[in-house]
Amino acid sequence: MAELPLIPSSVVGSHGKPGWWFAGVKAHEAGEFGPADLEEMMDDAANTAIRDMEDAGIDILTDGEVRRLDGYVDSYYAIIKGIEAIPARRKA
Repeated sequence: MAELPLIPSSVVGSHGKPGWWFAGVKAHEAGEFGPADLEEMMDDAANTAIRDMEDAGIDILTDGEVRRLDGYVDSYYAIIKGIEAIPARRKA
């Protein structure tokens, strides 16, 4: 394992998801993607996030949390009463 610098850099939160990720999730929800298709899409998205972090010189890499289909914040809408999601203004 490579030695880390005195103050290593990392990231907090999810990596931005590319447009094709949203199209893939939509295809999965419509039953147009099988398990292997979904796994390949998630692997491609994770590899993209890792490459971006490497290009930025980040020391401690993550998969960008791109495998979450519902998102981190979305999980709260199911358990906290009185709040609801505002749909993203995105064409997918």
